[in-house]
Amino acid sequence: MENGIDSKVKVKLVFANDDNTLELTLPLSQHVKDFKQDILENHWPQTLPQDVARLRLFAGGKEIGGKDGADNQRLSEMKILADLAKMGIPAVHVQPVPKAIAVAVDSRKKQGSACSCSLM
Repeated sequence: MENGIDSKVKVKLVFANDDNTLELTLPLSQHVKDFKQDILENHWPQTLPQDVARLRLFAGGKEIGGKDGADNQRLSEMKILADLAKMGIPAVHVQPVPKAIAVAVDSRKKQGSACSCSLM
């Protein structure tokens, strides 16, 4: 990891359920959502399914970004990347969420609870 406004970090992408890995150098000013989009559009292995609703990224056991607003953060805000980069090239594990699973989870969230419990 370099210091300065145009700092960059080198990462190693490790794709779930696949033998593909890839090293990338990323600007720390990049948003997590743009990093995920770049993976899907330019670095997605042909051996993995193409029906991906979204990506989950993990480094050092912590999720990078996440749903909704968390993906709007810049990579520079991900302290785990900075900490891991001090020890070498951090591995970023790429976990796809298939469209079918994402739709099923979203539909369950929209259903209200029919529980009529009361606390005494």
